[in-house]
Amino acid sequence: LHGLKKLANKNPIEALIVWNKLKLKFYFHEHHFKVVLRSIALNLAQQHHPNALNWLKQIPEEFMDDAVYEWRIRTALVTQHWPQAIEWINTLPKHLSENEEWQYWQARILEKQHKKKASQKIYNLLAENRSYYGFLSSLRLSLPYQLKHNFFFVSTNSIEKLAKQETILRARELH
Repeated sequence: LHGLKKLANKNPIEALIVWNKLKLKFYFHEHHFKVVLRSIALNLAQQHHPNALNWLKQIPEEFMDDAVYEWRIRTALVTQHWPQAIEWINTLPKHLSENEEWQYWQARILEKQHKKKASQKIYNLLAENRSYYGFLSSLRLSLPYQLKHNFFFVSTNSIEKLAKQETILRARELH
């Protein structure tokens, strides 16, 4: 199976052909089928194969991890399957659903589905942040960026200590 997973990284279609031949000749536990399915589906998605979405749908829940959750959504977004993408965003585990990336894409999909109030509510929350998705949300709402500059205090002692490091001394010699 290790070799098949490596082949799937390079050429998931070839891995699928080999897998179909192997499973006819040898007995594999159900667990092995799921491992191979996950590997092939993820690699198809990463290579933007037209059938990737169908393969990702077949991955059983017990083989779901962050990579699978995220690639399912990315693939649905790329192929513009908005209902599928929003369904998968809504079923993300909490630690992923709190991620600004997926909140932003949820808003974009809602906007595509003509649900302006719901999308603007999310954009407004994101636009308050000094982040990539905060800035994108500000653009969607035609609002100024929220820079929220945080001053950083460095003690004189820290500066003197840094100035004495050999790497800093060598760098100063160059200038």
